[in-house]
Amino acid sequence: MAKRGRRRLDKYLIAHDMGTSSDKASLFSTDGRLIKSYTVPYDVHFFHKNCAEQNPLDWWNAVCTATRKIVEGICPADVLGISFSSQMQACVIVDRQGNVLRPAMIWADLRAEEQARMLVGRVGGQRMYELNGHRASASYSIEKLMWIRDNEPELYGRTYKMLLAKDYIICRLTGRFVTDYSEASGTDAFDLRRMEWSQEVLEAAGIEAEKMPELHASTDVIGQLLPEAAGSSYSYIKKALCREEEQRAEQEGGSVYDILNRLVMHSPAGAKGLVFLPYMLGERSPRWNPDTSGSFLGIKMEHEKCDYIRAVLEGVAMNLDLILKAHREHAHVGELVLTGGGAKGDVVAQILSDVLGVTLHRLDHVETATSVAAAVIAGVGVGAFRDFSVIHQFVKPELAFHPNMDNRVTYDRQKALFEEGYRCLRAYYELESDLGR
Repeated sequence: MAKRGRRRLDKYLIAHDMGTSSDKASLFSTDGRLIKSYTVPYDVHFFHKNCAEQNPLDWWNAVCTATRKIVEGICPADVLGISFSSQMQACVIVDRQGNVLRPAMIWADLRAEEQARMLVGRVGGQRMYELNGHRASASYSIEKLMWIRDNEPELYGRTYKMLLAKDYIICRLTGRFVTDYSEASGTDAFDLRRMEWSQEVLEAAGIEAEKMPELHASTDVIGQLLPEAAGSSYSYIKKALCREEEQRAEQEGGSVYDILNRLVMHSPAGAKGLVFLPYMLGERSPRWNPDTSGSFLGIKMEHEKCDYIRAVLEGVAMNLDLILKAHREHAHVGELVLTGGGAKGDVVAQILSDVLGVTLHRLDHVETATSVAAAVIAGVGVGAFRDFSVIHQFVKPELAFHPNMDNRVTYDRQKALFEEGYRCLRAYYELESDLGR
């Protein structure tokens, strides 16, 4: 019996999720089926303790490669739209032709501390928060652009527009210099109430408004393709301590994270008292301390590799718990939806549920959840969908994880050690930063 071919009426949406380490492209049908996905990795250049850069051309090459892979056998005319989600708070400077003038300063780049202090002095911390919902920080885009102006004036003078990560790709695809309101909110220069660039912040920053991209809603159709265009702590521990597991995964053709998740199960809740502070690149919410660094506390002779790996996962979960506590001051939170590639493993999901004390619902397309959102936005934008309620056709709850009450006492103790460890190390972080300078 002949296999049934694709329906001739199928229409498609392409979504790109441009993360810190890779671009994941996904092809969806308009009835909610994930047809194909493909991931292309790229590098991050970390240097001088607080600098983090990427080559935007690597993003572009990844988007092109991934797109070609997922549209093989698909008629281009059947693709209704392309949408992007990406890492926020980058600073990409380009000339009038859209050419990149220097490597992108990504969200993890914190060298613009002096510029952040300057903004606070001129605008005031409370006023900054009133305007854009953020405090001044070296992690945000406008402070990074100020740093370029102060330290690389020749490049700043040649800058036509500052773009964010996905804005640069959209510029390459359409020739338009645009961003959306959500991305703009991560620049520290957006007026949330007026939904426009904040003249007050820009004047205080000494940045010309003309260098900012045009603002749009995320569902706006930006244009047609130009003819020529047609997760960090766990990753660190994998590279630093788990080369043997990486080699084994390559030999077996599997995922190294599956091996690590199995290894974690050999360590009990609390990792035998081992505590990890997951501040590998400084910390924003809720610590707002760019000088922090990662630390293992309470190391003893009894600790093995499995304990170190579990401590990393628990440390990440404990920092998320601090953020959740801030939200709980304003709203009751009893359940959460779990997304992202790291959520694939049951061990990770259970640790998060235990530490956060909430039921976690994992979606069926957990790795492509961000891409799904981008695809639905594209569908609404081009008129394929009436509204965002269509999301339920694309993703559904797959599995629920409930807190293990037997681990509550253990994690309460670990949280206390986690808090005290950070408090005791604050003077060390400050000294380390001063000596580094």
